[in-house]
Amino acid sequence: MLHTISFQVPDFYRKQGWQLLGEVPCDPPGTSRVFLTKDLAAPGGSGAGPAPRSA
Repeated sequence: MLHTISFQVPDFYRKQGWQLLGEVPCDPPGTSRVFLTKDLAAPGGSGAGPAPRSA
């Protein structure tokens, strides 16, 4: 899940494959908290993290 504010480029995240989960009005008036979701383990997702460390 990703959290941003309506004036902080949520459209950028949507172009990266994130989907709108919900919005909640907040201050300043006219803005909202935007919650986005993306399955990072899905093919084409960016779920590749660092290689596991060996003991």
